[in-house]
Amino acid sequence: MDGRRGYLALSIQSVQHPGFECSNNNLCLSINKLRIYFDTETAVMVDVILNSSCPKVTTCAIPTNKKYNCFECGPSVIYPIWTILWLVYRVIWIILDIYWDAEDGDLPDSMWLVFLTNWSYLLLHIASTWDFISTHVVNLSQTNIKKGERESMPWYLMVDWILFNTLNVVGFFVTIVYYGVLTTVASPSSINKHAMNSVFIFINFFLCAKPVRILHFYQPLTFILMFGIFSLIYQLSTGFIIYPFLDWYNPGPTVGWVLGLGLGVMPLVHLFFYGLYHIRTLVHEKCCFKPNPSSVETRNTHDNTVEEKNLEEEEEEEEEG
Repeated sequence: MDGRRGYLALSIQSVQHPGFECSNNNLCLSINKLRIYFDTETAVMVDVILNSSCPKVTTCAIPTNKKYNCFECGPSVIYPIWTILWLVYRVIWIILDIYWDAEDGDLPDSMWLVFLTNWSYLLLHIASTWDFISTHVVNLSQTNIKKGERESMPWYLMVDWILFNTLNVVGFFVTIVYYGVLTTVASPSSINKHAMNSVFIFINFFLCAKPVRILHFYQPLTFILMFGIFSLIYQLSTGFIIYPFLDWYNPGPTVGWVLGLGLGVMPLVHLFFYGLYHIRTLVHEKCCFKPNPSSVETRNTHDNTVEEKNLEEEEEEEEEG
């Protein structure tokens, strides 16, 4: 029973969250289902709290749309500024990267997109730019999303979420492979692409409120498999071996590497971020959660009512005895 009450407490906390909104279509908590798992007294308490927060509906949920363009904790107005700062940082670095590549002249410009590092780096720029655009669309023109009044997720937030999921796993995956398998170079451009990319990913991950779903592992996996197919086509057409372990003239070891990294390491990295997501939400609940005063007052009133009822029953039993 203690475990069940602990689960119930988490459900009640979500209802008392300051960002809580009610919805007829987006439902995650059912009083009738809770009656099955909890005793009558607990079910009554759930009824009281939910009805005080949502008098017009019987089931409620925290809106998901508001989570995609804000911080997990703190004023929502800061997040648009955050996206601007990182967008400026990206623009400066891509200009420097183009300049350094032109100065070095080691490889022709046409080969810039051959390497997975630059694929992930381009993905980083696209994700940052898209997050900047979607955030300002939500804050400037689609204010109904910011207020939690729109229940369906618009397509541009779906794209933002996919880019977020893919970038987290692919970017950190590139860092692991580069420093764990390949010969490293300590140039500013290399550090920015292979180390600073993950620094941004982790800072942004722990600050933003975008959720992670374990079944979305296919999104970054699709990205990596696309690169594997590209490397095969590119090598067969040009004869250039992009990476030593991706030599398609020796298909046996290469297929092993592709399957091992794609189907082994990639899902583990996604699972790693899924675990970090739960740590992030737990830290948010511990450090940033502020109960809704009206809900707390309602719960205290109900507790007093239950306590008075129990005292009356005890007095009646004593009189009968």
